[in-house]
Amino acid sequence: MNTAEEDLSYETHTAESPSQDSNSDGTLPEQAGTQTNSRSAAPTEKDVDAQPDVSGNQADSCGDPNQGLEPTDCTAGGDNASVCVYGHHCMCSEGYICDGASPLGENSHKCEPGVGCIAATELGNVGTEPDSCGDPNQGLEPTDCTAGGDTGSGCVYGNHCLCSEGYICDGESLLGENNYECEPGVGCIPDPGPGIVGAEADSCGAPSQGLEPIDCTAGGDMDAVCVFSNHCMCSEGYICDGPDLAGPECEPGVGCVAAE
Repeated sequence: MNTAEEDLSYETHTAESPSQDSNSDGTLPEQAGTQTNSRSAAPTEKDVDAQPDVSGNQADSCGDPNQGLEPTDCTAGGDNASVCVYGHHCMCSEGYICDGASPLGENSHKCEPGVGCIAATELGNVGTEPDSCGDPNQGLEPTDCTAGGDTGSGCVYGNHCLCSEGYICDGESLLGENNYECEPGVGCIPDPGPGIVGAEADSCGAPSQGLEPIDCTAGGDMDAVCVFSNHCMCSEGYICDGPDLAGPECEPGVGCVAAE
């Protein structure tokens, strides 16, 4: 190849070949661009501002300022399992109740905004225990079911006393005279046994029902019984000595006599 041909070949090769000059870091321009694009860009101030605001949405800071609330610490009273609902109010876990107002009433687990949680025992469970039975939220005045000695009694639904075996209501009962499930405000006393006024065959008719006790056995029917402390029921061979309710069951105040 002569000199002219060599010069033409060199110029053609130079024009077709890209520059192989490297950058200062030893990479080619194309490589440098690729590496730059693969890196995660540092967050900008705009990116940080776009992050969700969690202020007021956590159990230890519950109350979103965007809702006009001042954050409160639901866990301050020891309830580390409590949660913040909708950035609005505390929800207490089992064994804890609101330390203040609740939309569900006293001694509840769902609190009003700004109210945290405390252990249920700290409030003494007013109105829900045998020695303090009668929830003020039900309009009741707490009574002590155990005052008459019935330490085994219970408080039902924060409403009324339930006497244990050997005890009866010291007043009106939900189930009739001399029973064990009492009207609100009525405690328990020892069951005196047979001879209870208004509840036995020889004394049938509870004064609490507006009745005057009557002796179902006065006409000779020693097997007669008193039904619901209300009326006499005669045994075989005997009938009501007056109006009856149905067959052997007599109207209140009516005893039994021998059938003719």
